[in-house]
Amino acid sequence: MTRKLTICFASDDNYAPYMGMAIFSILKNAAPKDTFHFYVLDNKISDKNKQKLDSLHQTYDFDLT
Repeated sequence: MTRKLTICFASDDNYAPYMGMAIFSILKNAAPKDTFHFYVLDNKISDKNKQKLDSLHQTYDFDLT
């Protein structure tokens, strides 16, 4: 059974590394058939931290808005 999960985070630049680890943990521990769409409410997240989030696409398939 495929599940499509939608998850929302709100973050500033200070919390962004922890949010990234939470997203990584969710993706790593998910069932193979699960699909994810993450929404991030951005309060001045730096480009560096945004690039780190985007780098998760190298390993996992998910949507990020």
